[in-house]
Amino acid sequence: MSNTILEQLRHKYEEIEQYEKVISKSLTYRDNNPNESIVSETIIKRCQDKIQQNSRDIIDMFEDKNENFKQEKLIMTGNIDYMNSNLCLLKPINVNNNNNYYSNLLMKKRKADIWVNFYDKIKEIKMLNKSGNDINHSTTSDKIFNNLISDINLKTLFTSEENFGKCLDLHELYHEYINIPNIFNSSNNNKKLNSSNNNNQILLNENMDDIIKFDYLNYLKNIDNFKNIPVKIKKSEEYIKYIKHLTQYLKSFFVKIYPLVNFNEIQDIIDSKFEDDQEQLDKNNNKGIELNEEENDKKELFCSICNKSFAKETLMDAHMKSKKHLKKLNASKINNTIDNNNTSQEKNKSEEDTIREIKYYEYQIIRYKDILQNIIDNTINQIHKKQTMTPEEFELDRQNELNIKKIEKEDKKKIFNPKNIPIDWDGKPLPYWLYKVHGLGIEHKCEICGGASYWGRRAFEHHFQEWRHAYGMKCLRLPNTLQFKNITRIEDALKLHHKLIEDKNKTEFNPDVEEQYEDENGNVFNKKMIMDLKKQGLDTNLNIKNKENSLDLD
Repeated sequence: MSNTILEQLRHKYEEIEQYEKVISKSLTYRDNNPNESIVSETIIKRCQDKIQQNSRDIIDMFEDKNENFKQEKLIMTGNIDYMNSNLCLLKPINVNNNNNYYSNLLMKKRKADIWVNFYDKIKEIKMLNKSGNDINHSTTSDKIFNNLISDINLKTLFTSEENFGKCLDLHELYHEYINIPNIFNSSNNNKKLNSSNNNNQILLNENMDDIIKFDYLNYLKNIDNFKNIPVKIKKSEEYIKYIKHLTQYLKSFFVKIYPLVNFNEIQDIIDSKFEDDQEQLDKNNNKGIELNEEENDKKELFCSICNKSFAKETLMDAHMKSKKHLKKLNASKINNTIDNNNTSQEKNKSEEDTIREIKYYEYQIIRYKDILQNIIDNTINQIHKKQTMTPEEFELDRQNELNIKKIEKEDKKKIFNPKNIPIDWDGKPLPYWLYKVHGLGIEHKCEICGGASYWGRRAFEHHFQEWRHAYGMKCLRLPNTLQFKNITRIEDALKLHHKLIEDKNKTEFNPDVEEQYEDENGNVFNKKMIMDLKKQGLDTNLNIKNKENSLDLD
């Protein structure tokens, strides 16, 4: 191997070709293993990154900002001595050493020569190979593909609940949500509170009932419903941590299941729409934060000092006059009087920043929930199955789904059929002997059907009663009768129709010729002759009778 820029360029191009082969192999791997499509897409993403990186390196080499490529060209043409250039890797350490080949050459004032540079480069390559400092390692596409598959493991990439990227695993976030203080009191529109221990015990029991009702399924269905949560709870540290963790999980899950999608572009779109939709979210208040805290406080009677909410004003007034509240109020006044004037503006700014931050996280959760809606639906279906099945039945159902996918995949496989033998009802080609017996290799064309081809005698005979042949006969204004069977040419059909008309005319009864009359003397005349005599007035002396009816003509 060499350290020249030309060799590095060749190596970069070779790597690009190898990664392109890896991409083609990963596509075939995805077709053969549909359950591991995420693995193949992850391999394709890594190969794309490598190809882009090599392409950027190639562009940098051609730009030649350090002028090394230009110097290398001069060395190849013999205009510069290779040993005196910056591209030489092996510089002499001890110039006075007579055994050192390069030191002896440097001591001599050599002239630049093409062949001297060529042989110096060969000796440098040999010394590098002996020392084991191989600069460019070439690897095959098979080796790269196997290394990437071994690095990517779906069992470590996804949890068992996520089912290889088909479902979400939000159990930790669910527990984090239900442990937010007063989250259920606020969402249930201010249940009754009192400072006594008995009422507090009743409240705890009611909260437990609310937690039981708000199970994991309800949490998944209402994961983006923030309208019932007041601003005071949203400003708490627990709630901010919760929405941060939820957004991080949704983003990471999206990146894992869609590795080929440009995540940065989607995030930029969400950020740009956040600014546009912020005013609309504030007005509609469907899935956002209420900025007007006064209206929210009218709906909710909340004591920020004691961190308690009340259902009636009477309870609120009684609490404000209680000893516990007054003690906490005095303590808070003593602590806040020192820095109250200096920190009032900073608090207002920090509150605005926190409100904007919370709105931003909630908006991201709403958008990513819309993107991952199908996976959330699959998660809900999986939970329903777990609730209605035993673990053994659930595993059997999962295996059956995998088997069905394998069968569908086998059905979609291309069947090797080089002779284009017709496919039987089971989806496989007919046996070759049966194909030959029925003459399915013989083509029959019908000009009346617009040049359609029929393979085999049976299909050819059946097509005369089909709509296409009947429509062709109708266009020719010919009857589709049994006489026209096995007639495929238009000219033959027209000739046959003309001949049938002539035969019909010959066999049909003609009264002018075939109807006979006789006179008194027994002379026989046809009807045409009698009519001619009558027109000329020559039948007055004749008493002519019809032979069949024996009636007088007059």
